[in-house]
Amino acid sequence: MLKKQFLKTKKECKVTFTLQNIEAETAALVGEFN
Repeated sequence: MLKKQFLKTKKECKVTFTLQNIEAETAALVGEFN
């Protein structure tokens, strides 16, 4: 699940993500970031 929070004082967006409780040793976040 992704949660976006747009900051009023800056031109930034804070993103928080959560993962389900699965049996995994690692997680990776991929994308195009400016």
